[in-house]
Amino acid sequence: MLGQEKFKATLQEYMARWNGKHPMPYDFFFSFNDALKEDLSWYWKPWFFEKGYPDLALSEVAIDKKGKAKIVVTQKGSLPIPIRLIVLFTDNSTEEINETARYWKNGAKTFEVEKKFSKPIQKITLSGLMIPDVNRKDNVWEAGK
Repeated sequence: MLGQEKFKATLQEYMARWNGKHPMPYDFFFSFNDALKEDLSWYWKPWFFEKGYPDLALSEVAIDKKGKAKIVVTQKGSLPIPIRLIVLFTDNSTEEINETARYWKNGAKTFEVEKKFSKPIQKITLSGLMIPDVNRKDNVWEAGK
């Protein structure tokens, strides 16, 4: 969500501040917020203080005759996680659509993509093995099924 360089710099700042001390989890959260000059409580709260779960679903896929697709992802769980859509075309090439967990920051419950693809779509897969999801059965759409 922050990108590797920003995360690394912020983590190094946290380590410099707390080197040789005994930080608590709140010290980690507050150090990150302070170093980034950003309130990440929308992320910390559900991940560390609530009993939520990560779950996204492909709730709608509609493709018209001209190749324009509408893809809707619904956040069924309460934990903010990144969105990764892999579009597989009939020629076995792929295209990825990615969005960070920051998308869910303001309470959105759906993510919509409307895009014209130049090739016929065979399959759309949500997430990947590195993104947690409690129900992967609703993460795949296949043409003709």
